[in-house]
Amino acid sequence: MSAFWTVSAVLLLYFMQNSCARLILAKLGDSVVLHPGQTFDSISAIIWKHNMNIIVESSGTNTTYFRSFIGRCSLDKTTGSLIIKSLTVRDTGHYNAEIDSKILDVIELWVIKPVPKPTVFLECNKEKTLCDLTCKANITSHFGPVRYRWEAGKNVLSRKMKLSLTKENREHSYVCLLLNPFSNSSSDEVPNPIRHYVSGFHPAAVAVPIALLLLTLFAVGGYLRHRKETKQAQTDEAEEAERTAVTLRGKRKNGMSLEALESGPKPSSARRFSSARDLYLQSDDERWVQNNPELRRLSRELREFRLQRDI
Repeated sequence: MSAFWTVSAVLLLYFMQNSCARLILAKLGDSVVLHPGQTFDSISAIIWKHNMNIIVESSGTNTTYFRSFIGRCSLDKTTGSLIIKSLTVRDTGHYNAEIDSKILDVIELWVIKPVPKPTVFLECNKEKTLCDLTCKANITSHFGPVRYRWEAGKNVLSRKMKLSLTKENREHSYVCLLLNPFSNSSSDEVPNPIRHYVSGFHPAAVAVPIALLLLTLFAVGGYLRHRKETKQAQTDEAEEAERTAVTLRGKRKNGMSLEALESGPKPSSARRFSSARDLYLQSDDERWVQNNPELRRLSRELREFRLQRDI
C-alpha cells in the first residue's frame, strides 16, 4: 500500500507546484507533442524550457537545441508546439513555452514505464482458517499511477493491494494484476490455501494410490496370464501325447497298420533281390514303406514311442 501512497504524493506535489499545470502522461519510448495552449497568427521567437532550463530556442530561421534533447526534438514554428521523440524517464518534469516574449502555462509531462510483474505473499493463521494474499512489486513514481486488481477466473474480487480469504472463499486460485495507463502485468496463479486445507484434497493424495493400484493390477494380471498360458501349454502337450498314442495304436496309412510296418516281412511274401553291394530279403510291405516318406516317418515314430513305453 505504501507504493500507492508514494505515487499519489508525487502527483499531489506536481499539482501543488503549479495549479494551472496541464498534466500529460506518456509511455516510455513513445513520442509526445507539447502544445503551448494558445494560437498565434504569426510567431517570431520561441523558447521552450524543461524544469526552468532552456532546451530549444528559435528566432527567425535559426533554431538551437540543448542538452539531451538534441536529435530528439523538433519545433513546429507555425503553432509553437514541441515534439519530443524516444521519451525517457528523465524527460519527466515541467515544460513551459515563451512565445514572442509571452510566458505561457506550465505543462506537466509524466513519462511512465510498464509495470513490473507482481509477486504474491501469503500469510495465514495457525489453523489456516484466515489467510491474506498481498500483491507486491518494486513500484516507483516512474510507473505512474498504479492500480491493483485481484481476480479469480473472470471475476474481480478486490481492487486493493491485499486480499483476505476465509472459509467462505471457494475459488480454486487467485491472480494479482498491476495496471497503469499504458500497461498491465499479472502474478503467477496462487492456489486457494484455505480450500486445500478445508477439503483436505490434494491431487497427489489421489494420484499416488491410483498409480499404485494400477501397478498392482498390472502385475497380478501378468502373473495370471503367464500361469494360464503355462497351464494351457501343459494341457496341449498332454493332449498331443494322447493323440499320438491313440494314432500309433490303431491308425492306418494307405491300408496298412503301423503294427504291420514294424512287424517286418512275412515268410510267405518274401522275395529275393540282389544288388551290387549285398543280398537281402524284402517283403511287399517293406518295399512300400521304403518308397513312401510319410510311412517311414510314422514307422520311426512308432518305434520311438514303444521304446519310451517299454522304458
